[in-house]
Amino acid sequence: MCREPLPSTRRSWTVKVVIEGKSFFLTCGEYEDHRPGEIWITSSKEGSFVRGILDALARQTSIALQCGTPMLEVVQGLSLLNFPPQGDVYGSPVVKSATSVADWVAQELSA
Repeated sequence: MCREPLPSTRRSWTVKVVIEGKSFFLTCGEYEDHRPGEIWITSSKEGSFVRGILDALARQTSIALQCGTPMLEVVQGLSLLNFPPQGDVYGSPVVKSATSVADWVAQELSA
């Protein structure tokens, strides 16, 4: 298997944002050299379908990162995907608007 395991104890960061009145959290676990190695995307007050899609997006992104996919390719794959919720992003120090939750995640990871 190609995956590079993360250390058992690792640094992480979390960002909470609001897009179209809905709260989303992005947590990113890092390797010792500060490369992102895994992400979690959670939402509040979303149905099981949306939570499942966000979990799938986070899992596939994490696998890509652990298998050595360059961050630029991960970001390009998620950037500018266009679906609701979208618009102004409140709470992020770097992202001001996004065309989707996936686009917001891409912008956070590229910052």
